[in-house]
Amino acid sequence: MNVTVILVTATAITFFLVGAVLVATFAMAALSHNQNRMQRRLRHWQDEAVRLSRAGDPER
Repeated sequence: MNVTVILVTATAITFFLVGAVLVATFAMAALSHNQNRMQRRLRHWQDEAVRLSRAGDPER
C-alpha cells in the first residue's frame, strides 16, 4: 500500500476522532449548564414556596 494513502487515511481517522471528542465535550458542557440552570430554578421555586407558606402561617 502506498505510504501517502496510509498517511492520508491515518490523518482522516485522527481528525474524525478528535472531532468526535470535541463534539462530545461541548455536548456534555451544554447539558451540564442546562442541568445547573434547572436546579437553580427548582431551588428558587422551593424557596418561594417555603416563603409563601411561612407568610400565610401565623404561628411562625
